[in-house]
Amino acid sequence: MPPPLPELPGVEHRFETVDGIQLHYAEAGAGDPLVLLHGWPQHWWMWRDWIGPLAERFRVIVPDLRGHGWSDKPRADYRKTEFLDDAIALLDRLGLERVRFVGHDWGGWTGMLAALREPERIERLVVMSIPHPWSRRPHPRAVLAALAYQPIVGGPFGKLAMQRLGFTGHMLRAGRSIGSFSDAEIETYDAVQRDDDAAEASVRIYRTFMLHEAMPWANGHLRRERLTVPTLWLVGERDMVASASDDGYRDHADDMTFELVPDASHFMPEELPIGLRDRVLAFL
Repeated sequence: MPPPLPELPGVEHRFETVDGIQLHYAEAGAGDPLVLLHGWPQHWWMWRDWIGPLAERFRVIVPDLRGHGWSDKPRADYRKTEFLDDAIALLDRLGLERVRFVGHDWGGWTGMLAALREPERIERLVVMSIPHPWSRRPHPRAVLAALAYQPIVGGPFGKLAMQRLGFTGHMLRAGRSIGSFSDAEIETYDAVQRDDDAAEASVRIYRTFMLHEAMPWANGHLRRERLTVPTLWLVGERDMVASASDDGYRDHADDMTFELVPDASHFMPEELPIGLRDRVLAFL
């Protein structure tokens, strides 16, 4: 079982069942709907410094992806299109026709897929810490960075690494270049990953990506899809995977702005919450 939910002032926790999967989401504020979606190995709590200020302007909805946090963790293959299907189904359950969307890591991929395939649902999009989906070929630096952790998480000893060897904390510390995570912050994420279902889900997420999704992405299977949603793409200059992405997006996006964030690494929403939050709010 996952640990108790961390509390945050002004936030209410809700659950909705979509396509047989129970999704947890945090909610705060009122106004136009804004979705914040996390990546791995995190959950809704990664947006703790964002929710309150954004809730002064928006109805902020912060789900946990399937396999993460306090959402269900089915024995599925965790293709990223399933993350997309869950997100759209949750919007349907909440009666939301159109939202602003901010995503980090797998949450960023989910937002990008939503904007490509369901553009009428996305008003404006912010994606962080991901390569764009039209890369001509993976940069060797990005490949080496991915090989440093994905085979560990998705391999035969992935559960052991997360449940017994503290690999979650190692990844969080290695992916941050500004400031540091406290022991309590690491434990908030590590405690979830020690849960057997969550550790199994993490293995399946990366095993599926390595076996079924990485090669189509590298071969440009999304190059025929055009991004029409106004998009802000933010990447930390020290993010070994995302910052190596080429500029080939220009021929595939009508209105996408790329910004390299100085000194930041992969987990920049927690490294630079105030500066990034203000930049994102101005764009939204």
